[in-house]
Amino acid sequence: MSLTTDEIQNAIEAITSKGQNPTQAKIRAYLGRGSYTTINEVLKAWRPKNNNTIDTQPIDAQEILHLYGIGERDFSGVDLTNGVLKSANLSIIDLSNSFLSNAILDQSNLRGANLKQVNLSYASLKGADLSGADLRNSDLSSIDLSNAILIGADLRGTNLIKANLNNADLRGARLNNAKLNESLLEKADLRTADLSSVNLSKANLAYSTKVKMIINSVPWQNFR
Repeated sequence: MSLTTDEIQNAIEAITSKGQNPTQAKIRAYLGRGSYTTINEVLKAWRPKNNNTIDTQPIDAQEILHLYGIGERDFSGVDLTNGVLKSANLSIIDLSNSFLSNAILDQSNLRGANLKQVNLSYASLKGADLSGADLRNSDLSSIDLSNAILIGADLRGTNLIKANLNNADLRGARLNNAKLNESLLEKADLRTADLSSVNLSKANLAYSTKVKMIINSVPWQNFR
C-alpha cells in the first residue's frame, strides 16, 4: 500500500519534534515502507511552508551505505546531490529517478544498477564498474566516466553531451539515440557497441576501438 501525504507529514512532524533533520532515509525508517520518490515530493513541499525552520538535508551518503548494508536496495527518487560514495559496493541498487548531480562515485561497483532517468550531470564516476547497468534516458551531461567499465550497459536515449569517456570500456553497450556531442572517447573500447542513430558530432574518438560497430545515420564528418 502506497504512502499518503498525511502519513509522510506526520512522520516529518514526529522527527522534527525530536530536533532531528527529516531526511528521506529517516522518514522511510520511521514509516517502515514507501518510495523515496513519494517521500521526497512531500518533503520538498513541506520545506518552504515551514520557512526552513529545520535544516532539512537530502539523504546522506552514509545512510545509503548503512541501509544498503542491511539489505535495502530500493533508493529510487533519492536526492544525493553532491554526495560522496567513493569505492562503494552498490551492485544491483535501484537509483532510478534520483538526483546525483555533482556526486562522486569514483571506483564504485554499480554492476547491474537501475539508473534509469537519473540526473548524473557533472558527476564523477572515474573507474566505476557499471557493467550491465540500466542508464536509459538519464542526464549524463559533463559526467566523468573516464576508465569506467560499461560493458553491456544500456545507455539508450541518454544525454552524454560533453561527457568524458576516455579509456572507457563500452563493449556491447547499447547507445541507440544517445547524444554524445562534444564527448571525449579517446581510446574508448566500442567493439560491438550499438551506435545506431547516435549523435557523435564533434566527439573525440582518437585511438578508440570501433570494431564491428552497428552504425546508422552517424555524422562521421563531424568527428575530430
